[in-house]
Amino acid sequence: MLVDDTDLAKKKICLFPRATQSTSVPNRGIYQRLIIASLALHVSSMTRSALAKVIAKKLGITWKNAYNHIMNELNSCLIPSGIVIENGNIPSIRGPRIYQMTGIPCYSLSDIGILVACSLEELDIEVRKSLLQQLLNNNRQRTKVGGRSFIDARQREELVAHLQSYPQFTLELIKSGVIKFLEGKIHHPLDIIPKSNIK
Repeated sequence: MLVDDTDLAKKKICLFPRATQSTSVPNRGIYQRLIIASLALHVSSMTRSALAKVIAKKLGITWKNAYNHIMNELNSCLIPSGIVIENGNIPSIRGPRIYQMTGIPCYSLSDIGILVACSLEELDIEVRKSLLQQLLNNNRQRTKVGGRSFIDARQREELVAHLQSYPQFTLELIKSGVIKFLEGKIHHPLDIIPKSNIK
């Protein structure tokens, strides 16, 4: 049996405590959560240096130490798993020659990354609610992958209505979908939403 690179990358993601481990998130998971939360809070994409400055300040560590962790987490699991995407480059006049020619890469959250961000307690409930609402309302094609829609218009309307009336419950439902997705039990975090019971 062949193992997909995306599946291998997802196994390295430790955003939530595993059932077989203690109830706390491992150190690697803390960096992953902070990267996702930082990208969710910024309207535009961020460079690794900008991420390192934010995370170093939050954790009280040196910029270089934070930068090394960010490089490792982005390259080994967050980008390969599809949670973070490279979103263009900004020109550089200093630094390594390759960056002067191609620019410094910037990163942002993918659609799945936005759903993952909606499940993190590091973000205020209003921020998570706003992220989910923007994903569902403004970008109706973004919940499609490979031409297959993971949520139809009726389910989307129902989810938006539930988000307004029961935000905590709806965000917990999304969190449950994200956990099952990262464990490889479902193909997309929105697969957790019942398809036939919505009236």
